[in-house]
Amino acid sequence: MKRIIKAIASLLIIILIAACSSNEPTSKEFRYLGFEKNVLLPALNERDIIFYALDFDSDKNNWELNLNDGINDIPVKLTLVEETPYGWVTVSGNLQKVYFKAPAFGTGNYTLTIKNKVTGQVLSDTFLVRDSNFDNIKSASDASFELAETENLLYYQNTTNTILSDINTTSIEKIVLENETTFSTILLEHEVNNEGKINFTIPQTTPLATYYLAVYYNSGVNKYFDKKLIVLEVQEPVIENVNKTTINSGETLILKGSNFRYAINEDFIPTKGLGYIANETKLIFNDGNNEYQLHMGRYKDDEMYTSINESFTELTFKIPAKDDFYIFSDNDRTYFEGKVYLTNGPYKTAPFTLRIDY
Repeated sequence: MKRIIKAIASLLIIILIAACSSNEPTSKEFRYLGFEKNVLLPALNERDIIFYALDFDSDKNNWELNLNDGINDIPVKLTLVEETPYGWVTVSGNLQKVYFKAPAFGTGNYTLTIKNKVTGQVLSDTFLVRDSNFDNIKSASDASFELAETENLLYYQNTTNTILSDINTTSIEKIVLENETTFSTILLEHEVNNEGKINFTIPQTTPLATYYLAVYYNSGVNKYFDKKLIVLEVQEPVIENVNKTTINSGETLILKGSNFRYAINEDFIPTKGLGYIANETKLIFNDGNNEYQLHMGRYKDDEMYTSINESFTELTFKIPAKDDFYIFSDNDRTYFEGKVYLTNGPYKTAPFTLRIDY
């Protein structure tokens, strides 16, 4: 009888422990991927603000959000954790859009602190609110890290970039980069191009970091790009040796040098390690009348990628027969003669002269 009672008691204890364990909240470490926009406009009414995440617990009760304007805390409320169809080949989870409700507030710098009450994980990020912003810049290269449908281009030391948004191009006092942490500024050279858009140049001495871009006007008004700019280092390609400057179809062109591909440093990129971010290398052929591009691949599984060695110091290309090629200087497709240079994304080599006979 005692054995039966002990068995029943043990069973009850196991059931009780299991019940208690199942009621305990569970959560895991999440990865914060940044705000949808880093510079917002002032709001007259309550609104949703969005940030991106990976493995963000959908149980809103497990989170504590706090917004601070540098002086006071502002009440905010987590309202929605939305699973998107966008993902990466390196992880199983999909990108999430996380919405929180914020009251109306004016210009300033606002820091959001996110705390997981289960794991104790805490993370903070700052967004700006300014009177005016814009949303379209053309970088010197098309490499980007994408979040949902949003393209996030990368920027580089010693490159010229273009503001494509329709903003006032007169009475500009200055254009600056503002460090996202210290807000120290770097003055940028700028000019209005023939299309009426603003070109600005990032100096080679710009520290590798993340910045806000601001256009200041003499009137006291300023406009901010609504995303942060990640500035990466100079990696200029150099061609040191060309095996032949006159070559026939069927022969192999060999270039030797350095930086034939741009190696992206992902340390400042929110999606570091999640996706494949790369610039494309191209050979550009210019005969004075026409310019032709020969694509040497962006990703490792691209057809021409292995034409450049693993140290990015040598390129080999077998000149095709004329029926299999498209680069010619004459209508009869018998030759090409002109200048050739290599681009690794944001930078290009000095040109060399080349003649191809088919």
